[in-house]
Amino acid sequence: MASTSYKRIGILGGMGPAATADLYLAIVALCQQRYGARYDSDYPQMIINSIPAPDVVERLVVERLPDEARLVAMLEQGVQTLESAGADFVVIACNTVHAFHAELASAVSIPVLDLVEETVAAVHRAGHRRVGLLGTGMTLDRGIYRRPCQRRGVDLLEPDERQQRRLTELIMDILAGRYTQQRCTARLSELMTELQNQGSEAVILGCTDLSSVAPDQSPIPLYDTTQILARAALREATNPPTMTKPTSTGS
Repeated sequence: MASTSYKRIGILGGMGPAATADLYLAIVALCQQRYGARYDSDYPQMIINSIPAPDVVERLVVERLPDEARLVAMLEQGVQTLESAGADFVVIACNTVHAFHAELASAVSIPVLDLVEETVAAVHRAGHRRVGLLGTGMTLDRGIYRRPCQRRGVDLLEPDERQQRRLTELIMDILAGRYTQQRCTARLSELMTELQNQGSEAVILGCTDLSSVAPDQSPIPLYDTTQILARAALREATNPPTMTKPTSTGS
């Protein structure tokens, strides 16, 4: 394998813990596939901060979370901890808390990659005009994907109330470990097929916890946000560092 120089990856996780582990393993797999990584020294340094964030899943209608200020403070401290630990940039292993991406990007001096923008850009590059979204109630309620899709001329199809209840139950089963792979994959595939029947050309798995039960053979083009974030993290980790322009002192 050719020697690869990586920047240090900071992962803000815990939302949920298993999705954080999935992201770590996805980055490891990409290093093996792309760069022939074999030895421990062949992988980037990854600093993981898994925080016990307040629930952002079991809320179907969200105006403002009662503990939103505490959540944002925890997230800001989380990215600051990663920066202090030496991370060169941060990725967040959760779609829902990208509702606060601007606040988190402002809390540190290192880049915080935007998973939502990365995902919608991938959908747009593929030429899809109408895409379905499966995510938490808060992801839908805050319209996290709506504006990025509108900017690129992509029509976003969101679940109805009945579908969202089923999806929330599925996510909570995954978080609690109350599932078999086969059963949950079948439930997810049913929801994807329903969105396809409603006119979706593709589906965004807009919750990283869904990645663990994504079908191997999808009935419709699938955008797995864990895999998208892993690719974005490795892309950033292998990019040359941005040079800061020297300040002119004048004469």
